[in-house]
Amino acid sequence: MNNGQTMTVAAHVVNGSNHVLSVLNFSVGLEQPLGGRWAAQAEPFWQVLLGPVGAGRVRLNSAGVAFSLKYGLFR
Repeated sequence: MNNGQTMTVAAHVVNGSNHVLSVLNFSVGLEQPLGGRWAAQAEPFWQVLLGPVGAGRVRLNSAGVAFSLKYGLFR
């Protein structure tokens, strides 16, 4: 709303595309045995886009840590 008036805005994206292999993933897993067949894992990661995304040509990167609890079936 703008000064009590409702506004409608439309956008049209031309030449949109999907790039399936445009993300580069870096990660390293650190595993710690917990006893028996159980282990805990922490995996820091960094994801880098190899090309811009969206109509605004946004450059996005993400980073974080993935935690896992593992159970070995065939040990």
